[in-house]
Amino acid sequence: MHIGMVEFIGLMQQGKTFDDFPYLVQSANAMLDDIAWWGHR
Repeated sequence: MHIGMVEFIGLMQQGKTFDDFPYLVQSANAMLDDIAWWGHR
């Protein structure tokens, strides 16, 4: 998952959340699903 500078600044300095960037939520969910899959192997 890649978080661009605009999103990073929004998250770190402007008090935004992942819910403000729906495409990041999708990517984060996919990444966490992959990590969970690898953890159960």
